[in-house]
Amino acid sequence: MGKERFLVEVTVKGEKGWKAIHMCGSMADAVPVADAVHNLSYLLDTPIAIRVREKRGKGLEG
Repeated sequence: MGKERFLVEVTVKGEKGWKAIHMCGSMADAVPVADAVHNLSYLLDTPIAIRVREKRGKGLEG
């Protein structure tokens, strides 16, 4: 398995900051997680913003 380089983060309307909920090795691996959060947002009738970004910092070289 490759290094976990991508973070799936969420925030709920009215809350401050983003919370990382999942780490994965590729953007493609993040899609099912983002879909699940989107569906949960719909079911709970609560706006949840989702973003996927590349992790920055030590240990990502090579």
